[in-house]
This record gives sequence, C-alpha cells and structure tokens, in this order.
Amino acid sequence: MPVEGADRSFILRIISVIGSSLYPFALSLLLPIFMYAIVLEKEEKLLEMMKMNGMNMREYWLMTFIFSFIITILTFLLFFLFGYFILELDFFTGTSKFVLSIVLLGWSIA
Repeated sequence: MPVEGADRSFILRIISVIGSSLYPFALSLLLPIFMYAIVLEKEEKLLEMMKMNGMNMREYWLMTFIFSFIITILTFLLFFLFGYFILELDFFTGTSKFVLSIVLLGWSIA
C-alpha cells in the first residue's frame, strides 16, 4: 500500500533530518583515504625518492594539497548533487548555495 498524504510528509521530514545529520559524518570518512596516502608515501619512501630526483618540498606540499582538495571537492559535489536532485533534502534545497559553498570550501581547506 503506497504512502500518501500526511504519512508521506512525515516520512520525508524524517529522511531530511537523518540525511542532514549524517551528511557531515559521511564527509568525515575522507580522512582515512588521506591517512592511507600519507602512510603509503612513508612506507614506499616516495618522498625520499622525489627529493633525490630534485623535487622541491614546496612543490611536494602544493601537489599534496591540490590532490586532496580535488578529491574533497569531487566528493562534496557528488553528495550535493545526490542530496539536491535525488533525495531533495531540505539541507540542500533550503540552504543558500553561497553559504553552503563557503562552508564546504572552508571544510575542505581545513
């Protein structure tokens, strides 16, 4: 039996609250990926090899930042598109795009 009327509104409200509260938690799951990259570099001694081949530490940190930033932005974009167009969560539809982008930009830099 399909859900109709007030029951549908109640269910959508519950989904919106749960989705909005789980969104920050889901985005925090990127941390293990970044930690794995750091451990892999240390384990394989990639940084020492890059230094021997003449890589500047400034260039190394810049590329590490750009790589992490791009992965984070792509993940945020995927979550935003899914939450806005598929789930239609109030967190995405009701929040100003400018405010949301500033918060996510700050989060990705942090």
